[in-house]
Amino acid sequence: QTRNLPLHDALEDALKRPEAEEVILLLLNAYPQAAKEKMKDGRLPIEVCAKNKASEDLMLALYKANPKSRVEGLLFLGIVLTDGSSDDVVLAVLEAYPEAAKETFSTKSDVRILPLHIAREEKRSEEVKKALLDEYPDAEEVENPFKTTLRLHKLLEDTAPDEDVLDLIENYPDAVGKRGRDGRRPLHIAIVHK
Repeated sequence: QTRNLPLHDALEDALKRPEAEEVILLLLNAYPQAAKEKMKDGRLPIEVCAKNKASEDLMLALYKANPKSRVEGLLFLGIVLTDGSSDDVVLAVLEAYPEAAKETFSTKSDVRILPLHIAREEKRSEEVKKALLDEYPDAEEVENPFKTTLRLHKLLEDTAPDEDVLDLIENYPDAVGKRGRDGRRPLHIAIVHK
């Protein structure tokens, strides 16, 4: 798209003036289809709001207008789990779309991961984790592809002692070649942090 819709322009304005949110909600009400159309820079409205910590009301309004939003391979539940949205927003999205608890989300490194795994990595509240498990009890049985890789990445990012890093690599040698959710391999992190 070469031009922004009025909703898109209002979103860009809201980044500068939070009181513009009321206008955004009115525009969204008048033309909900705008939530599904990309802005001239290629982003969806929900992506702009997620990255800029928009209010729960606005996030939920955009979600309801476009519940199947895909941003960087994640459905909206994955977005609100990772973008710092409140637990209330996460729970509201899960209530509106409970099937999302069973969907695997594609990460930047094309690894598939469940919402429960995302919630654990993001250190979400017990209430959120329980709600996800209530919707998909079998999630406990599904392996988290980032469990070991994430530990190695964190050790490297935190500049842990070399002995700790080597112990983990010795016990889980496959972790060395795996990409984290951000797409980086342990070598990339080690170059920057060690």
